[in-house]
Amino acid sequence: MNIKHVASKLLTTTFAIALLVGCSSNNQKSEDYEVFVDMIRDYAMEPESPDGIIHSRAATTEERKSEYKVIYVDAQFASYWCEDWTYTGGAHGNTIIHVGTLDRKTGKKITLDDLLSKDQQNELAKELRQKANEILAKKEQQLFSFVTDAQLLTNNFCLKDDGCWHFIYNPYDIAPYSAGVVDVAISK
Repeated sequence: MNIKHVASKLLTTTFAIALLVGCSSNNQKSEDYEVFVDMIRDYAMEPESPDGIIHSRAATTEERKSEYKVIYVDAQFASYWCEDWTYTGGAHGNTIIHVGTLDRKTGKKITLDDLLSKDQQNELAKELRQKANEILAKKEQQLFSFVTDAQLLTNNFCLKDDGCWHFIYNPYDIAPYSAGVVDVAISK
């Protein structure tokens, strides 16, 4: 496998992940997503390379499943869960989960800055790190060594029926793919 092919595969994977960062509100594939799928199909149909070797190609088929639901409602907040699974070739598909909580009076998505001071966020980061390590230890996994407090203080959080704030980390956010989605619950 030559360096150009490796670079192309990395670019394709990175672009696929970037396109899946947002969830459409109407469960429709975005125009960018369709362009990406067409790009993969074109790449897969290229003739053999100048070195005479037919290198493995990106997937010629793609699969995507999406689920969107409201998971919590009270007088003040409404939380949602948006889950996309996609397979565009390679060893496995990928799940991306986006969650959030809306202020029912304003319709605005709640962020950590809306709820906590910087000092409180620093304390929260310590608690998130401790609980994430406990969850991952049960899975015989561990946090990536380069995970910063800023990465742990994600705005990908929501309220659930257990009354806790849940911080959702997708595969590769803070741990290897094999750790799966990491859901860290913090009491209100």
